[in-house]
Amino acid sequence: MSATLGGLIKDYRLQKHISQMEIALFLGWSEASRLSRIEQGLVKKPTREIVDRLIQVLKLDRFEEGQLLLAGGYLPYREELNTISHEVQSLLDNWPYPAYLLDFSWRLISWNKPAARVYAIDVKAEEFIKENLPWAPGLVFDPDFFQNKYLKDEDEVNAWHKLLLGKLIRFRYLNRERTGERWYQELISRMMKNKLFANLWQKAHLTLVETGMINYERKKLVDWQNIDKRFDFHIFRSQLLQDARFEINYHIPGDQETLLFFSKTENS
Repeated sequence: MSATLGGLIKDYRLQKHISQMEIALFLGWSEASRLSRIEQGLVKKPTREIVDRLIQVLKLDRFEEGQLLLAGGYLPYREELNTISHEVQSLLDNWPYPAYLLDFSWRLISWNKPAARVYAIDVKAEEFIKENLPWAPGLVFDPDFFQNKYLKDEDEVNAWHKLLLGKLIRFRYLNRERTGERWYQELISRMMKNKLFANLWQKAHLTLVETGMINYERKKLVDWQNIDKRFDFHIFRSQLLQDARFEINYHIPGDQETLLFFSKTENS
């Protein structure tokens, strides 16, 4: 299958034995050349409204729809976020350790109770997140984020900054075809006002991605309720089968102390 929006439209059209002219007429176009240029990537990408109509005429299933919208870099609508959040909440809640849901732009959408405990998502923070759908890494670059306030020494600070750098490298790699998108440019422009982000973003430009580490990271977090304590996690990222625009980040305890903490929490 093609990786580009136009190529994917063509792949699906050929699979379903639909001519360019049939689609053009459905869209109200008098000729097929407009669609041909879209498929070849010779014109600016179509609006989301046009793509939604293409999805309709091509009779794409949900998986195919997600693949097409991801290829085009179209941010999910609010109602789509609500739908996927509702669908996966039980999956998150059944995971005994922290887990949260992101879209491909890394907006934070939903999470489970262990994640709320570890990342200090109280009622006020939950209201803010649900209303604003913030960029998840942006939250942890905030100087007031507990991890940035309570690290013990230079070694911990360096390890934390290395982890943040890894996140930015991964984000740049996954969105390398979307740097011209308005949401991407506005996000980076806004984040460049953060000194730590600006410093690490420049380094991310000079660092090659380790593709084997794209879906894994090791993270140590300050326990904001006991700042002398550290949680240790392996984190695995899993793209949703029903819609490739979303991923769940699953945490697994990386040491005995973290494992015991969540075992006690689950049994209490």
